[in-house]
Amino acid sequence: MFTVNHQTSCISLVKVKTFGEPLEWLRLKDKKSCRIQYSCVVDGYNKDSWSKFVEWHLSNMARLEMALKLAAVALRNKNFE
Repeated sequence: MFTVNHQTSCISLVKVKTFGEPLEWLRLKDKKSCRIQYSCVVDGYNKDSWSKFVEWHLSNMARLEMALKLAAVALRNKNFE
């Protein structure tokens, strides 16, 4: 089980070294899991912008996945300070 310090170090590693944008670490009350998210405000009712939103989502989803994979490797190696 990770302590808060491990979580903080891990999320710092992801956002500073790899993802490059602010991420939110949300604890889920009464659960053993959490949510890490990156978001932006959009007008979901504007169908003309949907293709742009999909492009943004796919691009950032791929970046976040890579950042989390690299953080997992660092945690396995205990190299996250």
